[in-house]
Amino acid sequence: MKSIAVIIHARTDSTRCPNKHLRNLGDGNNLIDIAIDNVNKLKNVEEKYLAVGESILAERAKGDVKVLPRSYDSIKKGNPTMDVFYEHLTQVNSDYIINYNPCQPFVDVVKLQKIIDEFKASDNIDSGITVKETKNFFWYKNKMPINFKLGDRLSTTAGPYVYEATHTLVMYKKNYMLTEWNYFSNSSKDPHPFLVDWPEEELIDVDTELDFLKAQQVYLKNNKHTVESWTQLQSKNTKNVIAIDFDGVIHKNSKGYHDGTVYDDPIEGSIEAIKEISKHFTIMLYTFKGHPQRPSINGEDGIKQTWNWLKKYNIDTYVQDIVWGKPNAKIYIDDKGYKFENWKDTLTHINENLLLSK
Repeated sequence: MKSIAVIIHARTDSTRCPNKHLRNLGDGNNLIDIAIDNVNKLKNVEEKYLAVGESILAERAKGDVKVLPRSYDSIKKGNPTMDVFYEHLTQVNSDYIINYNPCQPFVDVVKLQKIIDEFKASDNIDSGITVKETKNFFWYKNKMPINFKLGDRLSTTAGPYVYEATHTLVMYKKNYMLTEWNYFSNSSKDPHPFLVDWPEEELIDVDTELDFLKAQQVYLKNNKHTVESWTQLQSKNTKNVIAIDFDGVIHKNSKGYHDGTVYDDPIEGSIEAIKEISKHFTIMLYTFKGHPQRPSINGEDGIKQTWNWLKKYNIDTYVQDIVWGKPNAKIYIDDKGYKFENWKDTLTHINENLLLSK
């Protein structure tokens, strides 16, 4: 019978959705923690790994999921070659590898367990990939039909259909990867398609900012709170979260909106402060740059631009998330903030500092 290692591969340097594995989906939960919890639930496998090269991800490993160290070249921005990306597999004892996709937070672990059990028990299946039925009409580049013929009804509900990879699980021989530097031969039944009836929500795969927003909406819909659980969450946020305004507190923003980009230098001491605060608290940034109606610049919205700015100064991994509305927090650090104590002093402050300066 096959010996199997289930591996979660992750890195923070995602091009289209930066830091997606650690960003808050809701209630403080994130993609990497959900994936680790799911893999810990799996049975009938010999090894469970979190394959990462950054300490901020490695420290999330728990239970049976152990850290499998990766080199910098395998996690840096871009698409490294397979011999670089998978060189860490030499540290694995099992004969077969199952890549677990950590970007699909809603998958049913029971279904995954059935697939793993079938793959392990089969003597004639050496590779596999999860698939779904996609009902549509497809053509080759020469305009010849791929999956339909004359007389077929044009329908995306009745068919015809093809199998489309979901990439939820990818199964392959370790030695094949370490010699051929590919998952499988891509020939008939290699890989074997494991068909599962996947509900649409279950297959949400976070790859872009839009995917992340969709996943957040589904998570919040599926995890509605009671009065008691909401009280506990509020208490947790009040205790652990510090919310920091971006413009005027971290980013100088000396020209205001200017050309719509995140253009300015860090405020003196802000980078060191972010690193120090992150040792004790979860940091959430909020910025009006994230307003959904704010124009995109060069195809990037304000949230993406802000992440890129944080990455430029190597502080993106110290921040859990960036939002445009104020998140729940213990305190707010804001250049335009006023600490409320009573309305008498508040009105005096407005009269003396705001109305007189109009």
